[in-house]
Amino acid sequence: MPDWARVDIGARYVTALAGHPTTFRATVTNLLDKRYWVANPSGYVISGAARTALLSMTIDF
Repeated sequence: MPDWARVDIGARYVTALAGHPTTFRATVTNLLDKRYWVANPSGYVISGAARTALLSMTIDF
C-alpha cells in the first residue's frame, strides 16, 4: 500500500451565554478529500473516511 497523508483542521471559540461558559467547535477531517486505505484491528483493509465536517457546542452549568 502506498503512503498517504490526511489534512485535518479545526477551530474553537469560547464565550459565555447567559453567564455560562460556552465553547463552539468546528472540525473538518480529510479536508482535501483524499482516497486512502486503513487497516482495522481485525487485520482488514478498508477505505478511509471521505471529507467529514463536525460541529459541536458545549455549555458548562
